[in-house]
Amino acid sequence: MRSSVLIVDDDASVREFLSEILEMAGYQVANARNGTEALRLIDETPVSVVLLDMDMPILDGRGFVQELARRRISLPVVLMTSADQVAEMATAVRVADFLGKPFTLPELLGTVERLSERSASE
Repeated sequence: MRSSVLIVDDDASVREFLSEILEMAGYQVANARNGTEALRLIDETPVSVVLLDMDMPILDGRGFVQELARRRISLPVVLMTSADQVAEMATAVRVADFLGKPFTLPELLGTVERLSERSASE
């Protein structure tokens, strides 16, 4: 079994689709509807990579990344957003990488594989 991936997105269909793809690729997958749920899961479960949506209720992507930093939790976070300026947004919130929606499956799997390997070697 490969590394574990946490998908944080308020859209259930996005979480289900990404979960299926990543599980078929051999990853363990956990899901959260918002940043608050994601932080709880990180406290309970080992996570190698976080796939993070920016626009969510309760605790959004920016707040989630800020809370990780406040708690001194170092995880590779991949920003997933359809925002026009995804690269600038990713830099502003200091994430490991970004995927602009819509993204391809090779982009998704390549990014997760690269970051999970980097996470495992640290």
